Amino acid sequence: LVSCKRFARAAGGDVWLEASRLCTPDDATSGSDFRFALPGKLVPVAPADAPPCGGGAADAVVSSSAAAPADVPASSSGTAPTTPAAGPETGAPTATTTAPRKLPAAMRAIIVEDSQLIRRTIAAKLRSVGRATATEWVELVEHDTVEAFIAAGHRSDDAAVLVTIDENMDAAGGHLCGRDLVAHLVEKQFRGLLASVTGDDESAQLHRDLGADISWTKPLPKLEVMVADLTLAFDGKNRRVL
Repeated sequence: LVSCKRFARAAGGDVWLEASRLCTPDDATSGSDFRFALPGKLVPVAPADAPPCGGGAADAVVSSSAAAPADVPASSSGTAPTTPAAGPETGAPTATTTAPRKLPAAMRAIIVEDSQLIRRTIAAKLRSVGRATATEWVELVEHDTVEAFIAAGHRSDDAAVLVTIDENMDAAGGHLCGRDLVAHLVEKQFRGLLASVTGDDESAQLHRDLGADISWTKPLPKLEVMVADLTLAFDGKNRRVL
């Protein structure tokens, strides 16, 4: 909400946090209540020439909760699990079709995010993913800036690693942005998964254009969407490597 606060203050108002709710192993929902104060005059009726809400280029953005068939979880990566093709006579899968792989039994996660609350939320949601996929997160590392991540010297050759990346981390004193980290890891041929976790579509698309494997919103999508995204991304990336 750094950009929202700047906008509000530039207009003579402010934004502040009123309450936060942390997710738990029994309840993965979380969120925060913010109050916005802006000077202005309430207009009871919109002008006749005002454009309709929700119109324009924003309609072209695909949401992570986009509709999917009832037996296929929606995926924020814009893909769905592939059904094996039937053989021409027997109806059995052909020899060239391979079922999607599962996540590794053990993975590491590195969360790059300037908000401690959001870092905890992501960690709790990933633990829920682990329980749903029988994946053990052997390590959950948190960094509040891109600089801290780079200074830690993480390996690039381990495929069983997920890095979640925010865009703006100036609230923690960071000068580099999430886009810098995505470009840095792609250049180093990072073998793990890169998940963009940002609050705006423009940054998410930029991360995907630079090479991020997954794009998640804030708040995080439903558990089944995250499981589908991670499974498909891990499967696709490692098939390309192999």
